[in-house]
Amino acid sequence: MKKLLLLLFVLGAARFSFSQGTAIPLNHDDYHIVDRLNIKFGKTLPVFYTGIKPYSRRKVAEYAQSVVKANITGNKRFNKNIAYEYTENSEWLQDTVIKSRKPIWKVIYPEPASLFAVNTKDFILKINPVLHFQLGGQVDGGELKFFNTRGGELRAYIKKKLGFYTYFTDNQQKNMAYVQQQIAQEPKAVPGEGFYKDGFKGTGVDYFTARGYIVFNVLDHIDLTFGHDKHFWGNGIRSLFLSDYSNNYLFLKLHTTIWKITYTNLFTEMIATYRRGPDQLLPKKYAAFHHLNFNAAHWLDIGVFESVIFERANGFELQYLNPIIFYRAIEQALGSPDNALIGIDYKANIARALQLYGQFLFDEFNFSHIKEFDGWWANKIAIQTGLKYIDLFGISHLDFQTEFNWVRPYMYTHGDSSTTY
Repeated sequence: MKKLLLLLFVLGAARFSFSQGTAIPLNHDDYHIVDRLNIKFGKTLPVFYTGIKPYSRRKVAEYAQSVVKANITGNKRFNKNIAYEYTENSEWLQDTVIKSRKPIWKVIYPEPASLFAVNTKDFILKINPVLHFQLGGQVDGGELKFFNTRGGELRAYIKKKLGFYTYFTDNQQKNMAYVQQQIAQEPKAVPGEGFYKDGFKGTGVDYFTARGYIVFNVLDHIDLTFGHDKHFWGNGIRSLFLSDYSNNYLFLKLHTTIWKITYTNLFTEMIATYRRGPDQLLPKKYAAFHHLNFNAAHWLDIGVFESVIFERANGFELQYLNPIIFYRAIEQALGSPDNALIGIDYKANIARALQLYGQFLFDEFNFSHIKEFDGWWANKIAIQTGLKYIDLFGISHLDFQTEFNWVRPYMYTHGDSSTTY
């Protein structure tokens, strides 16, 4: 696996042209702003596919600039949103330079969104602190709850062709009772994180978060990203395909955009379920994902998805590296030892105010049992349907979202616990 990744890196580096840029961290304010633009001006602006996250900073900057070029203006809040996208992703703006009015000692915050920045023809660097503190309690009393995060974030580009990103924080938190109960259950884990130390100030936890990756173009329309992070596939609050609820993991992603097609391949190495104990080499599990989206109309996206989760004593199953093959066929050819799933999804923007979206995921199913509706355990199906409504009741920036997720029992399980989702 390592030799293969090194080969891909060398081949990509031999012919990259213009990096798509580092990505905007998941759950950032940019995502809601892009969502609003996509719903309200999707017919006017260039196609922007919102189903694969995180978003490229370059793509978001170009999207924001297209609003200006299309002479779209709005109220004060709307204009602030566009200005926000400019300042957050300024390294990708064309013919636009954003500088702070009064930088501290001419060095600190030279740009509104960067504590420290270097902007030259061949090298761009942006460094920011990461600080977060939250304090609260529970209705039924008990000890004080808190969340304390300190760290840093760095992104850089060499000739805007090779980009790299890193994020690291030290965290201490004392969670609500229901989260503490979840952490105490098997497998013992902090939601969204990996290794942790328990017993911090009694019932709290202490852990370190780190993620980072490099990104460059293999061809004009294909971006390759290699690193350690997490992903989210879908337009909803939750995702039935791939969510960001897990710990960060090693990945190799190929993202292809051409004509009306967006095609994403994701190959990963993850940590399998294990019992906490003294220092040990943790068991590995692997996954491969495909998603193909077709922009059928300026208001409609239709996609197909497939994934396979597997375990191998000798590393990654090389047959799953084929980016254009049906995983179920490979899984059957190998003797069906792995956990393969398929799905479809859609997104429709309506009347410049509504967005309907959904996902359908299938594992094992039998039509005769579905027709009888007898609750057969092996019918593993999941359904999501959702609605976004912007400027509700004509009130600017009053936005509404509701979502329904229905998942059959055993949907994400498998015969071997290491190949469960």
